[in-house]
Amino acid sequence: MLSIEKSVVKWLTGSGSSSSAKVRTVASASDFVASGNDVDHSLWGTVLTRCCREAQVGGGIQNTTLFDYDLARSDPSVQASLHGYLQVLASVDLFALNENERLALLVNAYNALTVNTILEAMKTRASLQSINDISTWRVSVWKRVAGTLAGQRISLDTLEHAILRKEWCEPRIHACIVCASLSCPNLRSEAFIAPDLDRQMTSQMREWIANPTKGAHVSEDGKTIRLSRIFLWFQDDFAAAVARGFHGEAVGSSRAPGESRGESAVLDYIGRHAASEIPTSAKVEYFTYNWTLNAPEA
Repeated sequence: MLSIEKSVVKWLTGSGSSSSAKVRTVASASDFVASGNDVDHSLWGTVLTRCCREAQVGGGIQNTTLFDYDLARSDPSVQASLHGYLQVLASVDLFALNENERLALLVNAYNALTVNTILEAMKTRASLQSINDISTWRVSVWKRVAGTLAGQRISLDTLEHAILRKEWCEPRIHACIVCASLSCPNLRSEAFIAPDLDRQMTSQMREWIANPTKGAHVSEDGKTIRLSRIFLWFQDDFAAAVARGFHGEAVGSSRAPGESRGESAVLDYIGRHAASEIPTSAKVEYFTYNWTLNAPEA
């Protein structure tokens, strides 16, 4: 991580070191107590309501949510809402927020900055097929500055890995942040809000796992389960949450000796959010990740 990125993380988290994780938790609706300083996310909610489209699409992905970037580029009211929300993000005081308020803000920020990154790229590109197309030989799209948060310039990479994943032992985050690709969990068509955050995050995780084309799919004989590659890339996040007792007791030894304890934890975690039983002895395979832009076909 560059020194400037380290200073941003220190500022945004209030920690002396980005490597010292804090186990922040999400309060349920019944336990939530407002700080009195929460952010109004209605502008972002307006953008999502106007631009999100549920659809059946090709590429092996079904029941996905697409984002109408063309509408966001052409409709003055959508543009005004997005730009207004980006200004809210730029000036927010993160230290005045409680845990739920801060997490809701950061998840919304990741999604809004991602959408804006796509829209900015479309100003100079006739056709954008994937968010990865924005990367150059000098800097990837994930490490370039995506916008301003709490007065600090920040990249998507820093926001996801150095702040969200470091500050919260909360794998449901992976079901809520969306990198503008078809294989991502669906972009929620409403803004995340602090009082309802626990329910919204659980809903996102359950919906994602229930999608047999990009979440989880068990073979008819129950011998194989195919998962999103996100469960592979961030296996340690799910394992850490289960080990801490989040959403269930500590990991048992349901898999055979020599098999990945991380995979066992992932299946344990998924089983607590799935509508049907997940076979813990199944062979784990992973979907090919489809990085095609989550936009309606022209």
